[in-house]
Amino acid sequence: MAVLHGSWIFQTQSSQSEKASTSGNGCLLIWGETWRRLEEIDREVRSQIPTHPYAMNRSELLEFLHSLQQSKTLNLSF
Repeated sequence: MAVLHGSWIFQTQSSQSEKASTSGNGCLLIWGETWRRLEEIDREVRSQIPTHPYAMNRSELLEFLHSLQQSKTLNLSF
């Protein structure tokens, strides 16, 4: 099972003047979560900022989006 999330990030006035060549008024942030068995965190990793245990990595997210498009559940044509 997987969950797809999205949020529109508005572009502020100051960032618009800095990035005048960028079209639009922001961007869409997409991330996903998937069910997986949790493993104990390695001691070396504990000292770092951990990632969310259910977060999809880039390749998992791309594969999930591709599967949604193939099943005609998601239309990615713009």
